[in-house]
Amino acid sequence: MAGIPSQCPECGNAKTWKKEINTIRFVSIRGLFAEQIKKALGYYKVTYRCHSCGFHQKYNTESS
Repeated sequence: MAGIPSQCPECGNAKTWKKEINTIRFVSIRGLFAEQIKKALGYYKVTYRCHSCGFHQKYNTESS
């Protein structure tokens, strides 16, 4: 997951810069169109939020 900063880009706080849990990841999607469905649902994205200043950003987890 290159490209995800180790601290909040807004305030610079590293302790409150945390990954949010995505409940969609716990759903098993299989089949012919599974890849497209996962992309549409944001399965390959992760959200980080700073609990100090409230800044949040989504990052891709795919390398391509």
